[in-house]
Amino acid sequence: MYGKSIGGIIMAKKAFSEETLQIARNTDISDFCIWYGLPVKKIGSGIGGKPEYCLIDNSKHGADKQTSCHFSSNVFQRFSTGQKGDIIDFVSEVVLQGSSADVETFRKAVELITASKGLSPEYVNEVPQKPSALNLKPINTITEEDSRKIEIEFADNEYRAIAYLNKTRMIDMKFINPLLHRGIIRQDVRGNCVFCRYATDGSLIGVERHGTGFQKFKQTNGKKGIFLQISPEVKTICVFETAIDMLSFRELYADKLTEHLLLSMGGLNDVTIDEAKSMYPEAKVFLCVDNDYAGNKFISNRCPPYIRYQTKNIKDWNELLVLHKKKQ
Repeated sequence: MYGKSIGGIIMAKKAFSEETLQIARNTDISDFCIWYGLPVKKIGSGIGGKPEYCLIDNSKHGADKQTSCHFSSNVFQRFSTGQKGDIIDFVSEVVLQGSSADVETFRKAVELITASKGLSPEYVNEVPQKPSALNLKPINTITEEDSRKIEIEFADNEYRAIAYLNKTRMIDMKFINPLLHRGIIRQDVRGNCVFCRYATDGSLIGVERHGTGFQKFKQTNGKKGIFLQISPEVKTICVFETAIDMLSFRELYADKLTEHLLLSMGGLNDVTIDEAKSMYPEAKVFLCVDNDYAGNKFISNRCPPYIRYQTKNIKDWNELLVLHKKKQ
């Protein structure tokens, strides 16, 4: 620990190579937010005609709203607090809720930014500490509107969840790893695979659990909806019953997904779709739910205005992914 002195900050910066710092500083904030799982929305054009975005507050039940935190390229400004700076300042102050003047926060920010680029930071003359994957709140609970607390006891590793997703469900690790790093995929002490939803302040507000043993089950607690935003520009919203189907679809159509938002409803409901539409009202909605009685009934009452997009002669997107891989 260096402390918060100017000398300490200089030492922290010297812990990274100039190339690593340059990569971090040149990273687009909107790209980082997409990787980290923070919902963003295009609101216009900034300096030099570059697209301007803002964070969306999804911490409350009901419609999401734009925040005063705006950014364009690799600079940001939060009008409500007067904070502004580059992407390292953004990650330090907005994501990690610290300060880039704090040595450990600065280090974590650089590590996270380079991880978002699929890179490992290059250290100089120093043995790195293990980077923090996500600024999680210490108490693993979520509180619903009726103030009923739901206790979530997480395991200290995700080995069983990873094996379930990769070996049983046959989802490629390149689609699992980013969600592991961001804390979206976790494992509880019973070995269940848990998809987590966080508010913009890092607090846990909802989970979708999947049993990994012989007794298969699905359960949602807290605020429903696991979002996977592909790019800051959203013209298409694809809706699924589960996060596993959402990830399977992500892999099946990896080369074709551009301006898309993928959404797991955690079942069948209109609340999560309405939330996504409130964020991107002009986007088309494709219902990619299971091809079974419940899924077809759900679609029959909503198409139009939404668009049916289901698997053919097979129940869901994960079954299709598994079938494709077994044929290879």
